[in-house]
Formats: sequence, C-alpha cells, structure tokens
Amino acid sequence: YTYHAEVGKVTASLTVLWNDDTYIDKTNVTLYKCPLLGSHGGTADCSLCLTRDRKYQCAWCDGSCKYGDACLDPVATTCPPPRIDW
Repeated sequence: YTYHAEVGKVTASLTVLWNDDTYIDKTNVTLYKCPLLGSHGGTADCSLCLTRDRKYQCAWCDGSCKYGDACLDPVATTCPPPRIDW
C-alpha cells in the first residue's frame, strides 16, 4: 500500500468486506515511510533513522533511511561521522 501525503506515518481504518456488502472485520493500521521518519528538514539523518522504534524496521543504507528489506547494500549499525560544512 502507498499514500501520497508527505508525512512520516498515517493511521487508517481498514474494513474487510465480502462481496462488497458482508462485514468481516475492521482494524486500524499504520502506514509509514522510512525516508520521512529518518529525515529532518528534508535531509536524510542517520541518527533519526537508527533510533526509530524497531517496529518500523527502518535501516540506514545507501546513504539514506529505507525499509530494511529494500536495502541492497548491508545496513549500517552505526552512523558515519558528521559532516560539517562551513
């Protein structure tokens, strides 16, 4: 599932119907985007990414915060040294 809002996470109500008219179940779900959860001011931030609640399974790889299963390179367990530009 995807959502278009540029926010880190949204909560939605999910209803399961059979044949569009028979109620089966209803629950709340949380949809989230690791690149937004692991950024500040539009800039990727390793420390924010790695300190997110583990339930999100966000990981720092390829220089950005991604859902762990989307990482092609090994995930980082520590952040690279900060870069300070003058």
